[in-house]
Amino acid sequence: MHVHITVVTAAPRIRPPRLTYGKVKPGGNVRFDCEAVGEPKPKILWMLPNNDVIAASHERYLMHVNGSLDIRDVKMMDVGQYVCMARNPVGENRKVYRLEGIIRAVSGEPLFVHCLVDGSPRPSVSWTVPGGHTLTGTQALGRYRLLENGTLVVRDTTIYDRGTYVCRAQNDAGEAVLKVPVIIIAYTPRITTWPPPNVRAMVGAPVQLSCGAIGIPKPEINWDVSVFRVNPAQ
Repeated sequence: MHVHITVVTAAPRIRPPRLTYGKVKPGGNVRFDCEAVGEPKPKILWMLPNNDVIAASHERYLMHVNGSLDIRDVKMMDVGQYVCMARNPVGENRKVYRLEGIIRAVSGEPLFVHCLVDGSPRPSVSWTVPGGHTLTGTQALGRYRLLENGTLVVRDTTIYDRGTYVCRAQNDAGEAVLKVPVIIIAYTPRITTWPPPNVRAMVGAPVQLSCGAIGIPKPEINWDVSVFRVNPAQ
């Protein structure tokens, strides 16, 4: 008796996600969906903007059973590209997601700008900084240093470091460009004019409350108003 055994295999295929980009909302959460099919069932991994790879939930990153990734308590430092990788013995499939936003750094502190690259052969990475200088390879130029993983580090930032940073990844197959806007906060906001703690006003009469602040860049002033009724007898 002859028995024929057929082994069915299929390379991973990531189903088209609903969104491949998100906007940074500090303190909020972002989800990138990444569901993959294949035989055997693909294993899902995520590559973060700093080129770290995670295969399970880690710190603020929550991986769901279906492969989707939640980024909790989003910060400006999370801006960049995220790559979902679906792998099985037959092959691999990848999908790139982007978390967009303006990176904010405080004057005097270091700035880290990530540029996640992937390709075959591995692309070379270069950064062009707002002053027009270009760094390639693991190069250091003054306060700028380009790390092996593609991250650009700027030491002792000043307001003159603000602007658009451009990352270029190149190999024989072509070129990809990532533009990252950066704002340097030279002086953190400080309130200079405070409204009085208690104000009495006649019903129907206008009330003006003053609040002034300084900072570089110019701070945006928002008011939180709590409205409640007061019994006239109180």
